Amino acid sequence: MRVTPGDFNPFSVDAQLATIITELKTQKAASEAMHEENKKVQGEILVQAKKTNGRVTKLEHYVAAIVGGAFVIGVLWAVFTHFVK
Repeated sequence: MRVTPGDFNPFSVDAQLATIITELKTQKAASEAMHEENKKVQGEILVQAKKTNGRVTKLEHYVAAIVGGAFVIGVLWAVFTHFVK
């Protein structure tokens, strides 16, 4: 049986498959666009995390220096007051 343009049946298997294929292509394009956007956002998050980690590391070093300095001053003060009596 030959199908002519007037005999188009939207419920035929070919028409339904064409609709499914078109929808899958649309979903694939949307998925690829979302993937690219996620990669961009992840890159921005990585840059910000590296900056934050650098700041935290500097702060930790600063606190360690302050604590170490306070310990040294405390020891020197104890030695000084011991001999001053």
